[in-house]
Amino acid sequence: MFRYFPDHYALSFKVLRAIGGICTGQAEFGEIQQACERIDPDDPDSWTDAWEAMGDRLYGMAKAAEAGRHFVTASGEYCRATEYYHNAQFFLDGDDPRRSGIYGKYRECFLKGTERHDSRPVEVHIPYEDTFLYAYFLPAKDPDPSGRTPAMVWFGGLDSTAEEAYFAVCMDYSRRGFHCLIVDGPGQGASLRLNGVRSRHDYETAGTAAFDYLETRDDVDLSRVAVVAWSLGGYYAPRIVSFEHRYAACITYGAEYDYGRTWEKRIAAGTHALSPYAKWINGVDSMEEALEKFRRFTLEGVLQNVTCDVLITFGEDDPQQTLEGAERICKEMVNARSVSFKLFTKEEGACCHVCADNLTLGNSYTADWLMDLFGMTPAGE
Repeated sequence: MFRYFPDHYALSFKVLRAIGGICTGQAEFGEIQQACERIDPDDPDSWTDAWEAMGDRLYGMAKAAEAGRHFVTASGEYCRATEYYHNAQFFLDGDDPRRSGIYGKYRECFLKGTERHDSRPVEVHIPYEDTFLYAYFLPAKDPDPSGRTPAMVWFGGLDSTAEEAYFAVCMDYSRRGFHCLIVDGPGQGASLRLNGVRSRHDYETAGTAAFDYLETRDDVDLSRVAVVAWSLGGYYAPRIVSFEHRYAACITYGAEYDYGRTWEKRIAAGTHALSPYAKWINGVDSMEEALEKFRRFTLEGVLQNVTCDVLITFGEDDPQQTLEGAERICKEMVNARSVSFKLFTKEEGACCHVCADNLTLGNSYTADWLMDLFGMTPAGE
């Protein structure tokens, strides 16, 4: 994996993710370079300050462009600001007062930046227990002529937001004819930050709530709905389809069989960059308490309940998850309609965690697999 900061994997991975956003209009290489030049990798505050300053710069440019009625320019600048604000808040503790302020600018820029997109994401609220989950509904660029279009439901990972998934994955699915329900599940994005919804091991509760929402719409083909997820979503999605059998398919970018074991290894190795998230999403004050929560995040004993079609993908150069876990997930889905496995190699690319080094390749493979599975006809044919 390309490492901008050779001795700092976590920082370098976030830089790589930003570079990957260039192709979707979420970043520019020169702006990334300018921010990185201001970062001392051993000074966490310099990371936050550099990315927030770049976000503020783009925000100001977007405001000026709007005032001059240059709306296309403003849209692009708002969208790039979202990436930089996302990086700025990423490594902060959950109770750091800077986090909420930066996140507020992040959401504002996303909503302003995407409001003129051809297929615009519309914020929706999914009823969930005594509250709701924040989500976006992104319509297919070319809906099915029948009026009922296949759909994908997206869940991210430990540190994910629906806004980043819109750019990274869901725009590609929308172009291929899928409606996308992009969910901030328990412990994610706005559902965590604005509604205080913590993560949980029984993620089928969120998967069921999402499908229930789709049933209220008259533009979705409910027989062709897939759940798609990445990173810790490599646990969430298989868990969902182990219990919620209305989904016709399941796709993961990465795989997580036993998250408690993963964190046992991380804690034993010393301080981990994602430790603030581990405590925050669980609503606890210590890593010991977080670990007790994570020990329930296991797929052992449930995968035999999966009955849909499944695609598990994994990157050969992924240091965050294990190939053994991915293979075990595939092996234990003994009652699935079909199980496919794709290993992205270093030679072909998309081999880093969640295909971050080549999301175009990763998205093309997964979305095309789903199109074939659902028997979808490309627009114009």
